[in-house]
Amino acid sequence: MKKNKRLIILIIVLLVVIIIAIFDKIDSQSILKNFKSISKSKDLEIETKLNPSIIEYSHINPKKVKLLLDDKDNKQTATGRYANITPDKAIDWRTIDNFTDRKSTITAFEMFKKISLDGKKISLPTSIKDLGEEYSEFENVEYSKITEDILCINIKNTKNNINFFIQYMGSLGKIKDLGDFLNLHLYTITGKSKEIPYKIKTAFPVVMAVLKDNEYYLEAQMDTQDKSITDLKSGDIYFLHGTADIRVDGIGIGSTFNEMYAKFGMPSYVSQSSDTQAVYRFTDTLENGYVVEFTHDKGTTIDGKQVYTKPNIITQIHIYFYKND
Repeated sequence: MKKNKRLIILIIVLLVVIIIAIFDKIDSQSILKNFKSISKSKDLEIETKLNPSIIEYSHINPKKVKLLLDDKDNKQTATGRYANITPDKAIDWRTIDNFTDRKSTITAFEMFKKISLDGKKISLPTSIKDLGEEYSEFENVEYSKITEDILCINIKNTKNNINFFIQYMGSLGKIKDLGDFLNLHLYTITGKSKEIPYKIKTAFPVVMAVLKDNEYYLEAQMDTQDKSITDLKSGDIYFLHGTADIRVDGIGIGSTFNEMYAKFGMPSYVSQSSDTQAVYRFTDTLENGYVVEFTHDKGTTIDGKQVYTKPNIITQIHIYFYKND
């Protein structure tokens, strides 16, 4: 009897696997057929996945391990550049529960003039090709034609093995105002709360991971209406992955909160949960938003073992621009 149950379970599992494979093949064939209307480039190829996971394209970056992890088993002293308290004693990075001013600061606007990617000065929003000549082929894709039934596609440049791994934000198509969905509030220079109505029209933004030689490089967001890159992020929960060096006036991954504070002054706000985020933000007269986030992750696991980062070191950087359409 037990053998029969096991056999039935095995058959069901095999059927599920076969069905998923069939639908994956049908979905891929359909999208591949439609891709001709999205791009005419002979150098771009596409693949689709039903259950995409960017982590399968990425490995831990050994440079980040050496740069960020505490090699003293979470016992490194928080002194010097790693100190818990700013030199002027304005902020203690361990106890910032009440640090919720959330003020807009012109500093964030100025920071947008000092962004660099791998040593190259860039601005946000920016065009795809302005990120670097190696990305120019991706200008030949009509991203606004990516429809809601395409959940995730990987567009590969066969000449240089750079990929745009795109996850379409289809859920945003169900609303007209991103501000209502995210309960997003940016703040004016006077500190007065102001909701930014980010109106979505005929096309929606896409989030994509940029891959180089099948390795995770960075995460970006694109406004498909004009193909502009509005958002750059060094990583997410996989902060030890990725090879991009995103900096603002020299401050980036491997810098510390105190070095950030010495360069830019008081953040708009600091939040703390499993990680600590220091955020600079500004809203201009057109109610466009400029945001720079520096994050300190306390640790992660590698091969099942808990590892810890150096005190108050910046493990992630996220820069994004909100346009008030």
